[in-house]
Amino acid sequence: MSDTCSTPRQPLPYKHTRPPLPVETLYAGDTIAYYSRAFVCGDERGYRVAVVVRIDRTEDEFPVQLDTGEPLPLTNKMKRLQDKFGNTLESEKAKWRSLRSFRLVDGCFNAPTRSSTLAAEIRAAVADSFTAVLGRSHQENQDRRPQRATLVAQQEKVVEDAISSDSSSCVPNTDATLTEPDGDVELYPI
Repeated sequence: MSDTCSTPRQPLPYKHTRPPLPVETLYAGDTIAYYSRAFVCGDERGYRVAVVVRIDRTEDEFPVQLDTGEPLPLTNKMKRLQDKFGNTLESEKAKWRSLRSFRLVDGCFNAPTRSSTLAAEIRAAVADSFTAVLGRSHQENQDRRPQRATLVAQQEKVVEDAISSDSSSCVPNTDATLTEPDGDVELYPI
């Protein structure tokens, strides 16, 4: 009887089911699509489009910085949508792949971050609201000036009439007497 269990099993040769992806280069300024790790895999809320602002291959964990400010680890899946010149890539060239499979080229790209864009928009909205309110109150003041001039003229006329009238009408009323409040009276109740 032969002992078939004593011989070790030979591993099966590994066969690629599809050819490996061609090498793709990632530059600063490229627009990429990726899924944020803040959401469960496949959740459509995690889909993000961002511009690569900086690439530094010396940083081991996060060599790519995005305009969203979100860290992108080397194991994250992503694909290029546009190159740094704004040319849209064809779907045959842009495949979903791991960031580590890209050939990274060090560089910087001058693009505003999303947080700085939001801050600028908020500042502009506040400035516009102040301008609208101050402009409206300035216009209201301009509209009131003729009313004020009429009121001042009426007051001056009353004063002139009082001065020109006989002095008997300007005699103070002596019937009114002023009294002081008692000692325990609260003038301002709480």
